[in-house]
Amino acid sequence: MFDYESKAWHYDEFTQIGVDFETLEEVEQYDEGIGKGINIFDDVQETANAVELKQTDTILEVGTATGELAIELSKMCEKVIAIDISEPMLIHARKKAQKRGQDNVEFITAGFLTYHNNGQLFDSIISKMTLHHLPELWKMIAIKRIYDMLKGNVK
Repeated sequence: MFDYESKAWHYDEFTQIGVDFETLEEVEQYDEGIGKGINIFDDVQETANAVELKQTDTILEVGTATGELAIELSKMCEKVIAIDISEPMLIHARKKAQKRGQDNVEFITAGFLTYHNNGQLFDSIISKMTLHHLPELWKMIAIKRIYDMLKGNVK
């Protein structure tokens, strides 16, 4: 298996492309605004149906942002690992999950290229509105990494 983390030429995915939410206040304003434009309950159901989510599943969400999808999906499965490169987003998401009593969501600062799954495999991996942040070459590597973390993949 290719050792993605050891290469000196590795792309720095922590360099923000677009808006960088640096404070919790900015994140809270973003979360409030985005909630007005998306029917999260339809999105959650569509996602759960698309991946045929089961109560025993463990899923990974890449680019969780404020954690809304991860938190809602965690009500329908065993565990969600939710990763994002923005620490303020993750702080907000952790508070939101705690407030809603969802303790089966783990929030980790990482991205497509830097997440270390330590051999853990997932039933499903979800990413919405995130992959476009990577340059073209690195999208291919990100997809390969995702594939390698799925249960039942063909090697």
